[in-house]
Amino acid sequence: MYDYHMHSAFSSDTNVSMKAMIESAIQKGFKQITFTDHIDYEYNSSEISFEFDTDEYKKEILNYREIYGHLIEINLGLEIGIQPHVLDRCKTLVESVEPDFIIASLHNVHKMDLYLGDFYIGKTPEEALKASFEEIELMLEKFSDFCVIGHLDIIKRYNKDVLKLPKSKFIEYATPLLNRIIQMGRGIEVNTSGLRQGLGETLPSFELLALYRNLGGEILTIGSDAHQPEDVGHSFKVVLEKLQELGFENIYTFKKMIPIPIEIEHLLKSL
Repeated sequence: MYDYHMHSAFSSDTNVSMKAMIESAIQKGFKQITFTDHIDYEYNSSEISFEFDTDEYKKEILNYREIYGHLIEINLGLEIGIQPHVLDRCKTLVESVEPDFIIASLHNVHKMDLYLGDFYIGKTPEEALKASFEEIELMLEKFSDFCVIGHLDIIKRYNKDVLKLPKSKFIEYATPLLNRIIQMGRGIEVNTSGLRQGLGETLPSFELLALYRNLGGEILTIGSDAHQPEDVGHSFKVVLEKLQELGFENIYTFKKMIPIPIEIEHLLKSL
């Protein structure tokens, strides 16, 4: 199994060591994991900063590859916060780190933090949804140094009224965005965190995943977004089964930003 979204103490929203996350993955029988710690330039919150020394990050991953490499593959990844005004810095970051994998994720819209809720003030739920997808589209016009878009409909995580919107609204605003991602030869992640955080669905939802498949999308990674060892690989089996139902044949892993297909059928047989 492969977990392509997980964090360690390099991310400011957890204090868990890489060692603990790696050992949890080994205990659960994972073949490969990718650390995707947060770099979020000019993150618009006074409570937290998502930046760290990437040289130290690389050194630590290389160290754990030496220790655990006979048991599990450990990839170097990053989850980059995308905002239109920091894309040049993001490009420079990717070029300097030379990662295996990059998730481009939306955490701020119009320079306002989604988690704190400032962004939603003065907007209808539909206006908030539309604006979030438009922000990703704007990023795609200027930035291509990523592998997948992370938790595409994260906007629903932090606002119950957005979560309650009809799925038809998500489909309406996501369609041009997904077409653009497919045209670029990039993918999206299936983030399973919503299934353990009370949303009752993945990010993006299965409805949006079905849309992606119907539009011709193929590149998918699966990630737990784990910030604690016990959450590594959360709900992967049920999600893989659903992806197969939707017509996906593969999930993807990455090496040096190059996608590699892995058969879902093979993974399910190994569980």
